Amino acid sequence: GVRAAADKLGLARIRAARHRVEHAEMLTPDTVAAFAELGLTASVQPAFDALWGGEDGMYARRLGAERARTLNPFAALLRAGVPLAFGSDSPVTPLDPWGTVRAAAFHRTPEHRV
Repeated sequence: GVRAAADKLGLARIRAARHRVEHAEMLTPDTVAAFAELGLTASVQPAFDALWGGEDGMYARRLGAERARTLNPFAALLRAGVPLAFGSDSPVTPLDPWGTVRAAAFHRTPEHRV
């Protein structure tokens, strides 16, 4: 992936290309750090959390509550210096820019709010 390209071409060249990762949802702290190091932009869909997050949401039912709480770590990405690109993934979620901003600001997991 991008790490292999950086090893081959050099980190500066990869960072200058400003690559992005779509649907960046299931990120560990190590992945967030790698995004920052590689200069990646995280393309995220905050409405996913608004619709499927929370203790009783689809994420928790399908992935377990502990794992669900780690999804969509917007604040951690920003703290690490990773740019965020918000999207809707319409028609999966509504094409609603203000709803998207609201979903990021009121993430169901408070520590992920921006």
